[in-house]
Amino acid sequence: MSKRNVLSYYRDCYKEDSADLNLWDLSKLKKQDCLVLEGRDDLGSGFLPRLPIPQEFAEQMIKRVEIYQRERVLLYVRFILVGKLEIKGEIKQVVSPILFNEAVIEKDDDYYFSVIDSQSEINESLTQLLMPEADPLDETADIQSAYFWTSLLKQSPLALNVFELLNYPDLVNYAEIKKALKSKNLTLLPASMLVFVERSSSSRGGGSMSSKK
Repeated sequence: MSKRNVLSYYRDCYKEDSADLNLWDLSKLKKQDCLVLEGRDDLGSGFLPRLPIPQEFAEQMIKRVEIYQRERVLLYVRFILVGKLEIKGEIKQVVSPILFNEAVIEKDDDYYFSVIDSQSEINESLTQLLMPEADPLDETADIQSAYFWTSLLKQSPLALNVFELLNYPDLVNYAEIKKALKSKNLTLLPASMLVFVERSSSSRGGGSMSSKK
């Protein structure tokens, strides 16, 4: 099997596994499972290949990723929708990303994180609710662009505040995310996080990506 085919194989496995990731309300994660990035997101904007993270978070997370690699996955998520949304007939609080990548932490004097695959995955469970009648995205669409999502989601039948996203790569902090949760509006924030989330039970067996590595 060629290198290109191998990479394609793992990417397909990851898409299958990630389809059942619970990304609806990241605010429910424990403190040690979530790091809200601050300042500028120079990784997502393509300016830097990796970003520094606090030693305290990095050291404990490296150990936990090793222990729980079959059950959980470390993700870099961004473009966060915050507010209340109807999901399967129920109004629920959401803190949910539009894009995500599997992430890895490394030590090089200080601690840094980067993404395993530069091509982001779209949180389709969320985007299908926001744009139920939308056509599939063109393969050439610049999904990494905040402007792309602002232009697309302002056409949503839901009342979305999308224009704050245009401040990206400047990021809102945790306090601003909490403030948005108290608002009656659904807001798409220029926010990025590292989160350690559970895989679905169906993706933990012999067919999961972690078991193929």
